[in-house]
Amino acid sequence: GAKLRAAWVGKRVPEGHVAVSPNLFTIKEIDPDDKENFMFAEKIFEVAVEKGLWDGNGLMNYASTWGPSPLTHVYLEGVPPVPRYMSMRLWRIYSRVAPSLKLQPHIDPWSFPFSVPVDKQLTRREIFELTRDHYEGTPFDMRLGILAGPFGTPNRLEHGEGITEHHGEYPRAISIPRTAYSVVAEALPDHRADRAATPGIAWVATDTPATSVYVPFFATAQAEKLGPYQKGSRFQLTRESAWWAFNFLANWMEINYRDMSNIVIPAMQSLQDQVDAQAAAAEDAGSPDALTAAQETIQVEVVKKWWNLSDKLVAMFTDGYLNECAGQPLPQKRDAEGCQVSAGIGYPKEWLDMIGFNFDIRPQAVRPGPVIPPQPEMVVVDQSPKGAPWLVLPLEYPVTVEVPSLRTA
Repeated sequence: GAKLRAAWVGKRVPEGHVAVSPNLFTIKEIDPDDKENFMFAEKIFEVAVEKGLWDGNGLMNYASTWGPSPLTHVYLEGVPPVPRYMSMRLWRIYSRVAPSLKLQPHIDPWSFPFSVPVDKQLTRREIFELTRDHYEGTPFDMRLGILAGPFGTPNRLEHGEGITEHHGEYPRAISIPRTAYSVVAEALPDHRADRAATPGIAWVATDTPATSVYVPFFATAQAEKLGPYQKGSRFQLTRESAWWAFNFLANWMEINYRDMSNIVIPAMQSLQDQVDAQAAAAEDAGSPDALTAAQETIQVEVVKKWWNLSDKLVAMFTDGYLNECAGQPLPQKRDAEGCQVSAGIGYPKEWLDMIGFNFDIRPQAVRPGPVIPPQPEMVVVDQSPKGAPWLVLPLEYPVTVEVPSLRTA
């Protein structure tokens, strides 16, 4: 029979389109005569027929022929299929870049097109923001509900024995805590590439993109000049590592994501502004040496500033209290220097209402209640942190949500 080392296929993304591949085969019909838009392994059609995967009639659907059905495939032993693990991310990205299509959530990821035409040209920063999404402002907003905890974390725990014994599902965000790094590759147009002395830039954000800063890796910069971005191990915390700088703060935010995000997100956006300006200046210098020097300076400065922010938040949010010496003070006890000391944060009223808090001091279980947000449509009251990434692109979903107020830091 025919030999096939790998059943691979490539499809050209049309000009002006965005394509998403969320842990899923997304290329469907392959036209073997369309050499301009398709590439594929030799004998892929012949082997598919020999193996009984395809009857040889019409165009072969690559996804359904060579890939498992997302509606029936079990990814984790003991856990039912989770097709929305893929379909929700497809819907979210496509609905943000092409809101005019009015795409609706669907359980079957193969119901979505391979790619969609964007409503407007996306900037590099807008692409960064897409990687930071948790469905904010939609009925699937992961900052809301019981699993978000009292302080609205959009992050969820995965795996473990519990989910195999009590089946259920929550949305799979685009930005998740276990992300090791995110890369946005930017190929420069000829006029920019000539001026900058580099054909492209890899923008890298270590750890989860929602609370990380993208730094440039210039294609013609010296490879050995990577500083804190080439150091570190998951098994030992070190302040010399960029990954640990962002990973540590992201984990500390789980203590009180709601209030800390009001500090971290504006800081992230401000630092991203600085990085963008430094990268642009390095391009204008127009030499590999200048790019190498700027790349190293940017990376060292970003990591240093993020550790400084981490230190600040460790001191501010400690033992369930808020301590601060900057920003708008709350009317609480102060020390001799005028700093706010041990201001009680407490549980938010919305959380206490949700769990049915009362005067019964015995341990209590929470019974399932109404879905958030309630239907029909609600008025938008979204007091998100200044510069929040989900506010950059238009929200497309007709049903909006009321988001609990954020403490002003």
